[in-house]
Amino acid sequence: MLKTFKSLLILLIFLGLLSCEKFFELEDPYEEVIADEVLSIKPANDGDTLAMVADGLDFRMFKVTLGDRAEPDQTVMLSTNLGVLTQVPTTDTSAATTELELLIKSREAEFIYTAPLDFDRDILISAELQEIVQTVAIGVQAAFPDSLYLTASSFESNVSQDVTVTCNFLRSVGTTSNGLEVIFEQLSPPVSDDTVKVNFAPIALSNEGKASVILDNINDSTGVVTLRASHASEGLLLADTVSIVFTK
Repeated sequence: MLKTFKSLLILLIFLGLLSCEKFFELEDPYEEVIADEVLSIKPANDGDTLAMVADGLDFRMFKVTLGDRAEPDQTVMLSTNLGVLTQVPTTDTSAATTELELLIKSREAEFIYTAPLDFDRDILISAELQEIVQTVAIGVQAAFPDSLYLTASSFESNVSQDVTVTCNFLRSVGTTSNGLEVIFEQLSPPVSDDTVKVNFAPIALSNEGKASVILDNINDSTGVVTLRASHASEGLLLADTVSIVFTK
């Protein structure tokens, strides 16, 4: 009889603890809520659906809206995988970052997104409010050069010293995209045992509007080497040459 009473008492205590745990459990305000009813992010101009240009300058305004199931006057955390985010109305990106705390007064607020120089993947911009995350994807296209020219770290160099040759891209608006291919080739002298021999990478990829290769005089011979760099894009072939004098 006593054993049965103890077992019943333990069961009642256990059920009581479960009831207390349920009583004190915090309710998630967004549990089983459709995300669009809480938060949304989209271009401020509904017509802005075209791909952005990866020139470090192209920008677009976006709008974040708190839905009917969200409280007004909240801070939303923004983030992006490429490019930078800034507050309205400034487009100064000198202090911009890939994350931004956006204070929403009432239910709507806007921010500015500025495109990167990379174009190898889509742009993703996310807005996060507590456990709700909304993401918008934007296509991105390369910013190609209008022209190019070659420079060298030295136009006359000792045979024992390396020379850096740089292809510089020019563009009327912004900066050319990263990852554009530049082909380098030796025009003169013909490669033979009797002339100066230089070793260099035949292909270089641009970074912040430039692509460089290093010339290594592998047989320590004197002479003049002429190098050509070319880039093909949008049906155009851009090219320039530079000559380096190797001396002892």
